[in-house]
Amino acid sequence: MDGAIAMNRSSNYLIKFQTALLAVTFFCTTSCTQNDLCLEPQALAMRGGFYYNDTANLHVDTLLENANLRFGSSSNYFSNLKNNSKFGFPLSQLADSVSVIFQSDSNSMAPETIDTFTLIYIRELHFISVACGYQNRFSLQKASTTTHVIDSVLIPTPQVTNQSSKENIHIVLKK
Repeated sequence: MDGAIAMNRSSNYLIKFQTALLAVTFFCTTSCTQNDLCLEPQALAMRGGFYYNDTANLHVDTLLENANLRFGSSSNYFSNLKNNSKFGFPLSQLADSVSVIFQSDSNSMAPETIDTFTLIYIRELHFISVACGYQNRFSLQKASTTTHVIDSVLIPTPQVTNQSSKENIHIVLKK
């Protein structure tokens, strides 16, 4: 009879072990699914383009041959635009404005080829998901510029989102 009790106890332990193993396996396979992937970007880029005004005062897309943009808290970020009319860069996660140095010809340091424009915006922290965390969304409020090469900076789409087809600013250049 003692042998039957021992056999019954070991059988109970085996069943409990198998149940625990099954529960752990189920938990591991269902907790790591594709739903935990983050496909939403956490940092959004502000996008813009360069334009001229035509004779009807309409904005015409223009290609810059060799221009530079410097931006960031100490103008420590740099973008060279070769044969390009579009650009993009991230806005600060900590500040409510960014100043950008625009050099229309990267081969010239003449003051008349350099302008500075400033964008003022509102940051709004937005929860994406547990897997992604948070992202700052931006709402452009105001743009100001010097006017050596730049005529004006316009804000046609103030909300900075992850829609890559939308331009947030238009930089209208003098002819």
